[in-house]
Amino acid sequence: MPRWIYAAATTIAATLLLASSIGRSMELPARDVALRLLPSRPATHTVIIAIDERSIAALGRWPWSRAVLAQLIERAADAGARCVVLDILLA
Repeated sequence: MPRWIYAAATTIAATLLLASSIGRSMELPARDVALRLLPSRPATHTVIIAIDERSIAALGRWPWSRAVLAQLIERAADAGARCVVLDILLA
């Protein structure tokens, strides 16, 4: 039999498996195993900037305006930050 028949049968079987509830129920455990096998290296240049009482005394009461937050992000970028993550609810 030609190889393309095996390839087509495998593709169809994989598609059906992934579309079925069996495939979905196997996805998370498979991902867990894959993540355990991958080497994990923590970032060595991570800095956490917290909003504390001293910061509030210097910059004013919370919540700070978006302009103040933008200035803080610009200062982090000027200091060499390649990525900034804000975990703040701006309602």
